[in-house]
Amino acid sequence: MRALPTLLLLFATVAVAQTAPATPGGEPPPAASIPTQPPLTKGQIDAIRAELRAGKSDLIAQNVSLTSAEAAKFWPLYKQYEAAGKALNDKRFDLLMKWIDAGQKPDPTFVTNLVKASLKRDLDLAQLRVDYAPRFAKVLPREKAARFLQVERALSLVADAKLATIVPLLPWYPWPPLEE
Repeated sequence: MRALPTLLLLFATVAVAQTAPATPGGEPPPAASIPTQPPLTKGQIDAIRAELRAGKSDLIAQNVSLTSAEAAKFWPLYKQYEAAGKALNDKRFDLLMKWIDAGQKPDPTFVTNLVKASLKRDLDLAQLRVDYAPRFAKVLPREKAARFLQVERALSLVADAKLATIVPLLPWYPWPPLEE
């Protein structure tokens, strides 16, 4: 379990390094202070997705000790959970491609829709966890189900931090973009 906190710390530090400094009074930051990055390609995004999924089951198996009877019930349910999560994450990567396709100057309506869709995806992932938690508690002892959910959430946070380090920041727009 020692590797999980180390990964979290590493990716969290890198994610914070990308954040542009805020300016007082709601003014846009000077152009020189906005980090510019080359756009990601579909191939790079596919490689990132594969990297994030690789070894996840192994890390769960290393951090949640299961008997053979528990494993026989847990892993099929986990595969269902992962498939549902992948479908939601497909939406995330579709949004990312739309952002990349829009270039450096997307219009404010596009940004508003992107933010709304991203927040909805976050809610949907949270609901997926809520829906599956009792299912995992039915196939595992509660302590192991809780440990699995903790490990799985930590791995999701690591993946989110990894993405945050490579996804270009949106250009400045008056906040909040969700006002109608």
